[in-house]
Amino acid sequence: MRHNKINRGILGFFALSLILVLTLSGFASAACDATTASITNPSVGQFLKGVASTAWTVDGSDSSSCIFHLDYNQVGDPGWNNIASTSAGDTSYLWNVSSYPDNNNYQYRVRWTYLFERSNFVSPFTIDNTAPTTGTVSITPIYNNAGINYTRGLVPGFSVTAPITEAIGIASCQYSLDNGSTWNAGTVVGTDCTATGITAPDGNTIYVTAKATDTAGNNGIQGATTEIVADSVGPTIGVVSVAQD
Repeated sequence: MRHNKINRGILGFFALSLILVLTLSGFASAACDATTASITNPSVGQFLKGVASTAWTVDGSDSSSCIFHLDYNQVGDPGWNNIASTSAGDTSYLWNVSSYPDNNNYQYRVRWTYLFERSNFVSPFTIDNTAPTTGTVSITPIYNNAGINYTRGLVPGFSVTAPITEAIGIASCQYSLDNGSTWNAGTVVGTDCTATGITAPDGNTIYVTAKATDTAGNNGIQGATTEIVADSVGPTIGVVSVAQD
């Protein structure tokens, strides 16, 4: 009886050992073995807005088992903030940055575990969800005594200047002489949209406004409209005749 108990004990031990080996083998075959991850999006200097696509590539024969943890911070921050963790094998993620503050110092990190925790990050890139705003256009002609009408001067016609408010960067601007029905390319000078040498037929009422686009591609709406009347011709005085008695 004692001999049978020992045999049963030995068989039980071997059975348990076989189950353990098979279990560990199964885990080993499904283990993440990625040693590096290269972030392909975002890239250094890139602009993100709205819902942005992020992606990375990895090495390893069984990297399809890896779970990646995605983090962000701003340059100089002491820690990282977790965005999400992917499903096994995923190497892309749609990151909704629409509520993040506009800033050009963001960093993005991909983190995973193979033997020990590994990570790679890209820095810096910009999040910019806010479109620029354009103020009221000011007109710079050589004025005559007729108020806001313009007259001939050193530069024919008049120039326009509209202040632009933008936190990250201004890419381009446009101005309109018909309250936004048609647009013409302006020139960005500092934080202003400018255009010079503009002319219009005498007597025409002109409704001048401007708008801008920032470096992230956010299109601002037109600013307030300034109304002027074109008048480049001075008055004429006829010959005075005096009737003789």
